[in-house]
Amino acid sequence: MAGFVSSVGWSRSLRGDAVDKSVTVPHTSRKAVVRMASDEHELQGRKITGTPVPIRNYVFAKRAAAPDSTEGGLVLADVAKEKPNFGTVLATGDGGSYRLTGIKMPMVVKPGDSVVFGRFGGLEVTYDNSKHIFVDQFDLLCKLKEGDYKPENVEPLFDKVFVKVAKKMDQTASGIMIAPGASESKNMGEVMSTGPGRALENGEYEEMPVSSGQSVLWGDYVGTKLAFDRDNEYVFLRASDLLAAW
Repeated sequence: MAGFVSSVGWSRSLRGDAVDKSVTVPHTSRKAVVRMASDEHELQGRKITGTPVPIRNYVFAKRAAAPDSTEGGLVLADVAKEKPNFGTVLATGDGGSYRLTGIKMPMVVKPGDSVVFGRFGGLEVTYDNSKHIFVDQFDLLCKLKEGDYKPENVEPLFDKVFVKVAKKMDQTASGIMIAPGASESKNMGEVMSTGPGRALENGEYEEMPVSSGQSVLWGDYVGTKLAFDRDNEYVFLRASDLLAAW
């Protein structure tokens, strides 16, 4: 039977034999058992050890259910529009390297960050009985300062542009009444904030063509629409989706 080693050089086993402290004795402590149990998880119905580690640009996030509406919180636009997803980053890859230059790609989010990502892209998985997602960092729309779902806390990533959609007008600037269903204000809005720009293979960012406060026009079938309150609608666009600015 193995002995229990004391803080001095020798101890006695239960049989009374002397035991050299320098000898390694296999011993599973209660703390070790607890640690091993806490490292066990379930991914897609299978038992695994430890948290899955994303590779390259991928982000592993715990997905939150989008509320219908909250006081000053995230509100989905309607069922006809792309539903945004949001959650908390649990782990990230190391960023990988650009293929042509070999320069390391920086990860722009870290564990603990609150992020919003589009409906499409990424892989949703069940981890420890909760919905999680693996998503490329380039498909993330923004970070949310302090996890607070308010327009002023949106921090767009890369070449994303956060725009408040212009409200529909009842009449034109010249006084002509606009018939119901007409789209005089279609695809127009004000830039609320922008990301640093598209990531280039030299490790720098391409300069953004617009800045906060400008008005912009964009094409059809682009962007991710969402709202942060009942009175306004917002859209995330890529810089390449924009047609004009003033």
